[in-house]
Amino acid sequence: MRTFIGVLACCLAASATYAAPPPEVSAKSVVVMDAWSGQVLMEKDAHTPRAIASVTKVMTAMVILDRCPLDQMVIVSKEAAETGESSCLLKEGEQLSVHDLLEMALMRSGNDAAVALAVHAAGSVPAFASMMNQKAAELGLKASHFTNPHGLDEEGHHQCAMDVALLCHRAMQNETFSRIVAQRERMMQRPAFPEGYKVVNTNQLLRTRNDCIGIKTGWTGQAGYCLAAAAQRGARRFIVVVLNSERRFEETGQLLDWAFDTYVERIVVAGGLPIGDADVERGAADSVPVAAAETLVVVDSVDRIMPEVQFRQTVFRAPIEAGQEIGYLEFEVGGEHMAVPAVATRSVNRSFLATLFDWPNAILLLGCLGSGMLMVGAVSSTAAQAAQARGRAKTRTYPSHRRSAG
Repeated sequence: MRTFIGVLACCLAASATYAAPPPEVSAKSVVVMDAWSGQVLMEKDAHTPRAIASVTKVMTAMVILDRCPLDQMVIVSKEAAETGESSCLLKEGEQLSVHDLLEMALMRSGNDAAVALAVHAAGSVPAFASMMNQKAAELGLKASHFTNPHGLDEEGHHQCAMDVALLCHRAMQNETFSRIVAQRERMMQRPAFPEGYKVVNTNQLLRTRNDCIGIKTGWTGQAGYCLAAAAQRGARRFIVVVLNSERRFEETGQLLDWAFDTYVERIVVAGGLPIGDADVERGAADSVPVAAAETLVVVDSVDRIMPEVQFRQTVFRAPIEAGQEIGYLEFEVGGEHMAVPAVATRSVNRSFLATLFDWPNAILLLGCLGSGMLMVGAVSSTAAQAAQARGRAKTRTYPSHRRSAG
């Protein structure tokens, strides 16, 4: 094993010398996560199940996006129209597309829109809750249990902050979801509103921060004020979840600013760029340059020393082809073990002697030598026999085969 220290370590963003501690917040549970990798950067009581209010609708949307075409029309049920609290004033029998109802549920936080989608997809709210729980199990969300699609307080309906963050991490990878939650407002056509119906996003960070790109608010008496938010600057993107916060928008903004100030993208290894040499046995060369098969970028604290990159070789003998995987590069960032394949940057053929004395070639060579000796003996024996034959020809009389004229 070889160690390459500090090779290819570079920072893609300017940073301070020392990282500041995270801000103190009133929220009972907190998670700050790198939105690309899912790496958790900070947490506070993140695994305690809590009521999450309308943050529930993130899971509602994920189930609907799995099962329903966006242009499919939904007939609003009586149950949906009668759902209280946060409402989009849906009327029983009104027809709206799945896409429009998703916007109402995710932006305006319409409980009636969430129920309309649930009944459309599953036939009833309990049946849809079962779909939500099935999705949670598929995603490995171990502290999540749903009993409704809107998040109104109900016994047995909860998630922990870590599960919320993991779910948002997955949801933001869905193009439709990420586009909807990033909208500040949208005007849509509804028969009951001749001048149009404006859907305004309840996430105030979309209007106070240029870097905010979603996701979902929530409030009930039991859950308190909740918020899952995402923000992006350049290539960096973070997700913050606060549950039961006294100042959810302010505290989420502070946590986002802390993340951008504290964590930067670092290229640990750059794909294709040689970082050292690997030993080669029985080759025309004793070594071959090694490079990472791909570029690996991590989000790390500005004051953390770049990790040692260790090369573990798995292929030693020539021939080695350029681009062939011959081991892997491993390192540790923030206590997390990571590895990427390592490849040879050029080809190395076998040495002449290695080729010559390779077992198949050696057997062939011995065979050739043996054949040569036999051939020499055979030639000598043939020559002697030919001489004897010439001697006999001088005394032997052969009958004439010429045809007679008569």
